[in-house]
Amino acid sequence: MLEVEKRVLLTNSNLFQATILDLATLNYKTKRFTMVNVSHSNFQPDPNRLIDLKVRTTGDTGTIVTKYGNWHSDASRQEYEIKFKTLDLGNLLNTLKLLGYKYYVSTYITRTLYTYNDFRLTFDQYHSMEATIFEIELNVENKDEVVEAEHRIDSFLLEHSLKPLNSKETIELISRMNSIPECQVNFDTLDVDHWLNTHHEFVWCQK
Repeated sequence: MLEVEKRVLLTNSNLFQATILDLATLNYKTKRFTMVNVSHSNFQPDPNRLIDLKVRTTGDTGTIVTKYGNWHSDASRQEYEIKFKTLDLGNLLNTLKLLGYKYYVSTYITRTLYTYNDFRLTFDQYHSMEATIFEIELNVENKDEVVEAEHRIDSFLLEHSLKPLNSKETIELISRMNSIPECQVNFDTLDVDHWLNTHHEFVWCQK
């Protein structure tokens, strides 16, 4: 499966979300905790990295997500997901640590998902930096469908006077997120199980 998506940093999320309510169907609203793996202990994003590894939890269930493609310039990327129980998160993180995945940036969001035709429309409210990111997504089966999917997404954004983040803006935004000290997790120096105990409310989305 290929995921075709574009993101917009919203300046007036309430107004636009009200517009979406008239068009789309509310699918769900939930809290989500995410740990995004980064390559280096300075936590800055690597513009050349092609493997995107994330560990997410929503209450008692979790997902490990792997994407392949350029995270800031490619509109479409390969995506694979594996479900797990949040109770197993410690074993998962310790396994990833042994494999060399030691540095993460954690985020805590309120995610609202709408569906409109075959579009997935999400509003992610980031609590660490008081920002809301709108994402529009289409899933396609093969590369021949990517151009048409991009065209449909661009048409939707243009219709609603939204400008997607370009490569430079995406790198700058992620750099800002990754620079927040309380979001940085270094398992080179931290014990996984102790860290999970001290972040229990976030990991289990009870905050």
